[in-house]
Amino acid sequence: MTDIIAVSSSKGGVGKTTTSFSIAAAAASRGSVIVVDLDPSISLTTQMRVPISGRTIEDVLAERCTVEEALYETQEGILMIPGSRDVYRLMLDEEQFARLFEPVMGLVDTIVLDTRPALEALAAPMLFSTRVVIPTYLDGVSMPVTADTINMCIECGVADRVAGVLATNVRRPLTRLARDLYASLQMSGVGLECVVWNTVQWPTALASGGLSGFPELMLAADAVYEEVLSRTAPVVAQRMYAEAWRKTA
Repeated sequence: MTDIIAVSSSKGGVGKTTTSFSIAAAAASRGSVIVVDLDPSISLTTQMRVPISGRTIEDVLAERCTVEEALYETQEGILMIPGSRDVYRLMLDEEQFARLFEPVMGLVDTIVLDTRPALEALAAPMLFSTRVVIPTYLDGVSMPVTADTINMCIECGVADRVAGVLATNVRRPLTRLARDLYASLQMSGVGLECVVWNTVQWPTALASGGLSGFPELMLAADAVYEEVLSRTAPVVAQRMYAEAWRKTA
């Protein structure tokens, strides 16, 4: 069975690109993986230095080519479908994802979806996924957005697929605010224990197309990947977190 991991947030700039890349790299060290750039910012595509002159995810979703025809392989063996700045124009649904990706289901071990940071764009990839990871910064701005994303998971009926909230771009030493917010994620039951630490190595690793030359990053990526596959945030905890942090007024 193919694991389909949707890296989802309704806010940009919270570490989706790094999270998607790290999970894909960890998955690639154990088997085959396809990472899909669904974000019109195409950050994952450009940072991994994948050409955008050929077929893209827009071509796949518009049925101008197959998944297999759009694949690009990095020098470290990560298969990727490059992003498109115009993919936001397409209306997507779960059935479309399932039909278009059906030829590779069961042939690849893991598919990682780097989603578009907009609530209206999250439902289809999350419904197609088997696991959902929600990256966030440890700041007061990101927490309500994270709660909105969790609420979207609940409304879409995929709360039972949410592995948890992953703290990203975490800087040493931790500020008091960051420490308190991380503790609140743990106590609520929605937070992953692992974090993605801020390091200048990430841009270089992304550009290299893998983590084989970055043992510390690979160790951290493996830990995140293991936790994503092994846990699910309790639905009750998700509801309580969403109610506590969402700004509904």
